[in-house]
Amino acid sequence: MPATGMLPDCQWDPVKLALLDMRISRSDLTALRVFDAVARNRGFAQAQVETGLSLSSISNHVAALEERLGVRLCDRGRSGFKLTLKGQYVLDAARNMFTAMDEFSGAMDSLRERLVGNLRIGIVDAMSTDPVMRLPEALANFKSSATAVTIEIFEDTPNVLQERVRTGDLHLGIGSFAFKSGSIRYQPLYEETHGVFCSDLHPLYGRQAADISPDEVRNWPVVSRGYWRDDILMRLGFTNINATSYQIEPQLILILSGQYLGFLPNHYAEQWTKTGKLRQICPDELQYSCEFDLIQRHSAPKTRVVSRFVAEVLAAHGTG
Repeated sequence: MPATGMLPDCQWDPVKLALLDMRISRSDLTALRVFDAVARNRGFAQAQVETGLSLSSISNHVAALEERLGVRLCDRGRSGFKLTLKGQYVLDAARNMFTAMDEFSGAMDSLRERLVGNLRIGIVDAMSTDPVMRLPEALANFKSSATAVTIEIFEDTPNVLQERVRTGDLHLGIGSFAFKSGSIRYQPLYEETHGVFCSDLHPLYGRQAADISPDEVRNWPVVSRGYWRDDILMRLGFTNINATSYQIEPQLILILSGQYLGFLPNHYAEQWTKTGKLRQICPDELQYSCEFDLIQRHSAPKTRVVSRFVAEVLAAHGTG
C-alpha cells in the first residue's frame, strides 16, 4: 500500500525510522518476520505451524513491535484478525526491507559465485500425482548448485497464490489460473486434464456407459470449487451446483459420499479408479484441460536465486 497524506513517508516506514531515531535490532527483525507470518496466515493461531512458536510468544513479538513503533498493527478478537491501516503500511515496508536484505545477501555472495538467500514458492494442491509435473526434478537440479538457499513451499488456492505473488510475499507460484492479473507474468509449463467422476455409491456407477448421456450427467448434483466462478461449470453445462469446496481433497470426499458428481484431475483420480471407488463418466464428452503456469510479479527484482530456479523449472518442463 503506498504512503498517503495520512501516513508521511518518514513517520511509519521502519527503514526510515531506523535512520531517524532508532536502529533495527536483531529482535526487531525477528518481530517483523513474526508479524509478516501472522499477516500471511491471517491470524496468530494459524502462524504457529510456520513459525514454530507458541501462541503467547507470537503475541509477545507483535506486542513488542507495536510498542517499539508506537502504532497498533492489527485488530484481533472475536471478530477475527485484521490489519490496521498503519499495520498494512508497516507490513509493506517490512517486506520491502526483507527483499532488499535478500538482494544484498545475494549480491555479496555473487562475488564468490555462490547462490544464497531464501526462495518462497507457492503451489496449488493435488500436483504431486501428475506425471507431467517436473517440479521435483527442477528442485533437485537447483539445489545441486544452490546448497545455501533456503526453500519454503506453500500450498493455497490459485486466487490467493496470485495475490501473494503480486504483493511480493511469494517469489513464484505454480498452478492453473483462470483469471489472470496484468501485474503478473505467466509462463506456460504443461496442461492438466479433468474429467467428471462419481463414486461407487452413486446411482450412475453401476450403469452401462452406453446408457448414460452427457445431458443426464449434467442434471445430477455437482460439487464446485470455490475459486471457480459459476460460469465455468455453467459453460460446461453443469447448473445443479449443490456443494462447494476450496481444495481438491475435500472435493474428493464429497464425491466419495455418492451424493455428488465432480470434476477431478485425471491423474489425481486414477488411484481411486484403480481400486473401484471412483468411475469417470462420459470421458469423451465431459472433460476439459487447463494450463499450468509459472507466475512471478512483473516488477519483482530479478535476483540470481529466482532467475536460476525459474530457468530450472522451465528446462525441466521443456519450455525454457
